[in-house]
Amino acid sequence: MIPLPCLASSRLESLLRATLLGYCLSLQALWEKQLRGYLCQCVIYLKRDPVVSRQIEKANWENLNALFKDLRGISLTDFVEYPLLNQLHLLGNVCRHGPGDSVHRLASIHPELWVPDPEPAFPVPLPPRPRVEFVRAAENIRVDLPRLQLLAAAIDSFWSETVYIYNESIGGKDDSLERFLIPERHKRAGRGCPWDPPK
Repeated sequence: MIPLPCLASSRLESLLRATLLGYCLSLQALWEKQLRGYLCQCVIYLKRDPVVSRQIEKANWENLNALFKDLRGISLTDFVEYPLLNQLHLLGNVCRHGPGDSVHRLASIHPELWVPDPEPAFPVPLPPRPRVEFVRAAENIRVDLPRLQLLAAAIDSFWSETVYIYNESIGGKDDSLERFLIPERHKRAGRGCPWDPPK
């Protein structure tokens, strides 16, 4: 008979894993909605053809990157936060669709997201079984709370960076904006920022 604490621990682990993956999917959906909304606002601000807004609504991740570059003059891949944002995109796809190309791409870039199940705290004697190779599949991906916090922080940092880039792009800045930008430039020195402030 399997000890009850072992069963309780297993169910709790499964519930925690499912909850964190649910948060991950929600975070990715919110981020993508924000990004598409931002680009649609750029279409209006820049007085572009409204057809571009319809393209934004239907675009996949790669096409969104191309549209971002077209509208903002820089690529999403130029942002320091891009590797985490791309990770979030792939995680969202895996959470939403299960097996597919995103699983393979995620496994090649972030194999650390797959951790074999730990040995049970209360081992149950079982007959020996042949060793099974650990497979990085959609159903055994693991996302912990620190990773979710890191992904959320990347989104926040990305939006701060877009505000900074917009402020730098303003011609004939007034004195108050220049004073505001001085510490912002120091903060970004050496971080690989996609925007080089005017000398």
